[in-house]
Amino acid sequence: MRKRAITTLGHLADVVSDEQFDRIVMKVLSTCDDPETELCCLKTFIIAVIAICRTSGARFAKFLSQIVPVLIQKCESEEDDELREICLQAFEIFAFRCTSELSPFVASIVQISIEMLSYDPNYNYGAEEDCIDAMEMEDEEAGEQDDTYSDDDDLSWKVRKSAAKCIEALITFRAEKLVENHFGQLLISRFREREDNVKYDIFTAYSALLRLTKQMNPELASFQSQNTQSGNELLVETFPPSRFQQILKDEFTEEQKAVFAKLQQQDKDISIQAPQK
Repeated sequence: MRKRAITTLGHLADVVSDEQFDRIVMKVLSTCDDPETELCCLKTFIIAVIAICRTSGARFAKFLSQIVPVLIQKCESEEDDELREICLQAFEIFAFRCTSELSPFVASIVQISIEMLSYDPNYNYGAEEDCIDAMEMEDEEAGEQDDTYSDDDDLSWKVRKSAAKCIEALITFRAEKLVENHFGQLLISRFREREDNVKYDIFTAYSALLRLTKQMNPELASFQSQNTQSGNELLVETFPPSRFQQILKDEFTEEQKAVFAKLQQQDKDISIQAPQK
């Protein structure tokens, strides 16, 4: 019922008068900013903000200075993964629909996105063997515990997924504000992501960064192409495009196939081709 109500509100906001639109938005924003608002209700109203901005970005833009600080504060203070996910989704739609008005908040959103992309509290990427040992110990003790933590309870992957999509939106729509921010090393370091559907969005964000690099530095791209020909030749010979096609025919999950397909597209984006012999 709530989803239908939010969808209806989003479409309604697109056709009402400016005065009615302002009243709707102010009611939604005041509820989001009210410290007495329950967490469940807060999430619902933030989703309503997303719906309104998606359909009426131009009219919603003037309210950005009121809602963004609230969402930033919620991201930093509330220990709730679903709330963080929704806030990041809001930042993504703001970058897409209210590009100019988002400028004062880009730095803060970038910082939150960077932090949330690496947010994986239940997994230690740097010590996988230790993790395996710890999991074995937990299995032995599971019989002594009434409440057992399940992987199904881990929603942190949704936070990382939303962070990756937010970063892609920032790269695509706020490129001029990212001159001093370097997503490259961060995204590369997150290629080790354990969830395939999150990894797909990380590759998508990295592909957007590669395209942006080519657009902003065509001379540099040309220089690198000339000076890394031998390296590219080795890369292509080691993992030729035909290998991508073979992988996509193998028995992988749909998420894994999507990741490999994105890698194939990324290969095309950076125009790596084997020298003709």
